[in-house]
Amino acid sequence: MKSEEEIKALLDFDIKHFKDTEEHLLFALDHIEHHIPELRELNAEKNPHLYDEIADVYILAKMILLANDVKEDVVLKRIERFREKIKQFR
Repeated sequence: MKSEEEIKALLDFDIKHFKDTEEHLLFALDHIEHHIPELRELNAEKNPHLYDEIADVYILAKMILLANDVKEDVVLKRIERFREKIKQFR
């Protein structure tokens, strides 16, 4: 997948700017936190820019996973957990 390769390259570039993965994690979490109110606002406005901002959050989350060597099986377990949450939604 081209986007995953690009995110890995971005992480290689990005991680050099931080003293360690903890500092990188805090940077990413701050940026994710910044996006949440904006996502809600864009959604309320039905603004299609919402999806650009969601892509930003996806990129930040993927970079966190890669930087911390989180294995695919962890993600797959979380997918199952989301299935359960979706079933219980209504």
